Amino acid sequence: MAPKKTKSSNSTAKKRTRSANPAVEVDRDLVATDQPPAAKRARSTPKSSGPSTDNTNAQPLQQQCNDDVVVRKKLAAIANKLTDQNLESLAVDLANLYAEHPRAHVTAALTHQVLASVADKVHLQDTVVLTYAALLAVIGASVGADVVAQFVHACVTRWLELVAVSKDAADSADANEGRQRAAGNVLVLVGHLYNFQVRVYFCIS
Repeated sequence: MAPKKTKSSNSTAKKRTRSANPAVEVDRDLVATDQPPAAKRARSTPKSSGPSTDNTNAQPLQQQCNDDVVVRKKLAAIANKLTDQNLESLAVDLANLYAEHPRAHVTAALTHQVLASVADKVHLQDTVVLTYAALLAVIGASVGADVVAQFVHACVTRWLELVAVSKDAADSADANEGRQRAAGNVLVLVGHLYNFQVRVYFCIS
């Protein structure tokens, strides 16, 4: 009678069968694992516990804010020293400011500075308005007509706002007179620009 095969002999035969085909043995080992090696490496890579603290996006905004502050300070210094005697030298300083900083930033700051010096002042001599108009005319000729075009558009918009408020507001007579004087200063500034042969064509919607 032939002896019965035991379980140990069957397992030995299976091991020999697997070892006879190494390629199959490798595939079985890969299947036997929970995940392939690439997935294991991805799983072993530590994940960030929170949002990224990279502030590279905030740096350009901070730089832009700092640049605006520098431009406003330099324009305020130019406005404080502006006279008809040093007009030419200050025009050169303003042109250099356009060369050193973004054009849009300088134009916005210049518009704010001039309107604050002209439209927000009730008692203002005509020579001051004339000097600002001469400075803008020089800048328009040296830097570009688009600078003066944006400024004139802002002036006309401000004038319309002052006139509308003066008509609708129920304030005292002094407050209403102050707005009318401010609107007159803006209109005088635009008129002086026209006398300096600054021609700007635009539509008001």
